Amino acid sequence: MTYLLDRILVVVLIFWTVQITSAQTERPKIGLTLSGGGAKGIAHVGLLKAIDSAGLKVDYVTGTSMGAIVGGLYAVGYTGDDILHIAKKLNWTTFLSNDPQLNTINLKEKEEFGHYIELPLIKGKLAFKRGFIESNELWLQLAELYYPHYETKDFTKFKKGFECIATDVISGKMVVLRNGNIANSVRASMAIPTVFTPVEIEGKVLVDGGIVRNFPVSNVREMGAGIVIGSDVSGKMNPVEKLNSPLDVMSRLPFFNAVSDLEEQKKLVDVYVEYPLDDYGTSSFSSAEEIIKIGLEKGKQLYPRLKRLKDSLDLIYGKEPIVAHVKMKDSVFISNFEVRGLPQEEISKFTGLIGFSPNSYYTAKTLGNGIREAFSTRAFTKINYSLLPMPDGSAKILFAVEKAPTTFTRFGLHYNTTTGIALKTGFVKRGFLTPFSTASFDFSIGENPRAKAGFSNYLTKNRKFIVQLEATLETIDINTYNPEFSRTGLYNQGSQNTDLQFLWQPKNNWTIGIGTSLSYVAYEPKIVSQIEAEGTLRYLNSYVILNHKTLNAPVYPNRGRQFFMKAGIIYDQNLDFTIFQEGNIVAENDDARFFSSNPYTQLKISFEQYIPVYKNAFFFQLQSGMNFNYKQAIMNDFVVGGLTDVIRNQVTFAGLPEASIFTASAVSLKLGYQQEIINNLFLIGKVNALYCDFIKSSFRFNTTETRGIGYSVTAGYRTFLGPIEASLMYSDFNKKILPYFNLGYILNIN
Repeated sequence: MTYLLDRILVVVLIFWTVQITSAQTERPKIGLTLSGGGAKGIAHVGLLKAIDSAGLKVDYVTGTSMGAIVGGLYAVGYTGDDILHIAKKLNWTTFLSNDPQLNTINLKEKEEFGHYIELPLIKGKLAFKRGFIESNELWLQLAELYYPHYETKDFTKFKKGFECIATDVISGKMVVLRNGNIANSVRASMAIPTVFTPVEIEGKVLVDGGIVRNFPVSNVREMGAGIVIGSDVSGKMNPVEKLNSPLDVMSRLPFFNAVSDLEEQKKLVDVYVEYPLDDYGTSSFSSAEEIIKIGLEKGKQLYPRLKRLKDSLDLIYGKEPIVAHVKMKDSVFISNFEVRGLPQEEISKFTGLIGFSPNSYYTAKTLGNGIREAFSTRAFTKINYSLLPMPDGSAKILFAVEKAPTTFTRFGLHYNTTTGIALKTGFVKRGFLTPFSTASFDFSIGENPRAKAGFSNYLTKNRKFIVQLEATLETIDINTYNPEFSRTGLYNQGSQNTDLQFLWQPKNNWTIGIGTSLSYVAYEPKIVSQIEAEGTLRYLNSYVILNHKTLNAPVYPNRGRQFFMKAGIIYDQNLDFTIFQEGNIVAENDDARFFSSNPYTQLKISFEQYIPVYKNAFFFQLQSGMNFNYKQAIMNDFVVGGLTDVIRNQVTFAGLPEASIFTASAVSLKLGYQQEIINNLFLIGKVNALYCDFIKSSFRFNTTETRGIGYSVTAGYRTFLGPIEASLMYSDFNKKILPYFNLGYILNIN
């Protein structure tokens, strides 16, 4: 009965539509309108699949913001299945950042990636763009997706006629984009004010069309649609408790005026589709998979109705002829080029950097990879392109480039159970002495201050060879422990290090190099204990270094590996050290029974491997430090304990505080599982085995067990400041449950 009633209603709808348009014999045109809604707009793909499955031919498409992106793809000829595949493959969160993709950055640049909030300085003053996010990656993805359609400048000539909506910043009026560059147009339609930078088109500065019309149904009617299917993901204005991020707040503010227009547009829809997306916001891109599932489920529910509409149209007007799919060319012959935004003398260097030369065939992927490589140098804030058809059938490429400021100030925050609270701040100057050089100075202000100054210079244009000079300074208070792992004293360790390195980067994820460092270490007791040590050590260390990293995230990765090895000879030692027991001298540096200044070998190794299980991961970690032919106490020992690297020569071990064990050799092996509970919230469990003192030193303060097991459970939350972590840990060394806290990234001086 319900099926029969639905079918009658569909026939009445078609009959009524036909009578209004005219007493016609022509099949009514089908229009599709997709609303804006940020991340929620990904759900539109479910409707597109249902339309395709029903065999319903759409003639016109209009969209705003995310609806413009999805609708534009559908209009040029991508199917619902194609767009679903694209939506699943894209890393949506990369569109909410100005940073280059992690896999395009070489290891040198990765060292501090995401550790700071950087603010540009121009002539000594903070400089801000018209929006926080340029998102070069979004520009590139759009350019690649629309690459085969560069010759079509009139959007009505696409497979489905298309229009998208933007807002003129100056007049506040609606701008209907129906010709020009399709990638620029849909990018303008989603430029949320203050969040994304606006787009200039034909002298107008354009931002998100949702300000004036978030659901452009009347526009698709004006294009000629007799029947309109409207997909609306805008939903209700989120209550306060649903504003989960700054993007949610800022993206909400400009759209109040569009609410009344939305209700008017809804009245013009024949088939209105809305989605149960109340639990998601405009910035919920990390929930893309869940949003897609909701969209697909809605599409399944809607399919019978769409199929009846198609069958009824066929019954009245006859079946439409099937149009063969025309394969678009994916390679374009580019005969000419123009670069806007750079002085003439820098153009050849730019084209060399992206690997471009005219009179060659290029695919979108080839161009995109070259641009990403150049963008990863941090010398540019924007590199996008458009293709212009030429009379001879070739294309001219127009690069739009914005150079990045060369000077930045940066800030960060760090807290750790051992090091305490610290504010990190510093400056970076790119192009300091040469176009390929970077100078930086950072300092950490807190209970245990530290500082770092560095200079690096790429020796070749392809950035394969680097020379870098770095100087660091640290002072930190360290607790000492007896064999029962009870605190017995407090030391201050001060260290200075000057390091010169020559590095070769054959690929972005590999570094091989040599270096020499001059180090100075000083120990001074602050709280007297039964056994005390005091003195200084200066030495040289010449070493080779090997680093490999393919982890897919700076923190809480779920795939990839990291390997680090540093092997060196420590020599030219100047030792001035004394050990006391109950105030009496036990040993001095000139006592050959306890100390030696002879050269010795030091080896540091760390390895991590993550094996993905959906969003989660099993992981394996190995960390080791070994001194061979080493005859000293304390001064260049490895210190065991803690969950985060925060101390010089540290080997982490779950269950013990930092520096619970001083040793000449240690191996720490961890096995664990990382579960993403909700977006950015993780639960991590580890079991940790330790073996130490297997290479004997001449003198040890205390004798402890050399083997043990430790455990830890960590709740971690990923933020723009870095991880926020609270842990509980236990080991069979001390048989205690201990808390451990960490926030952000420490200023790394190791």
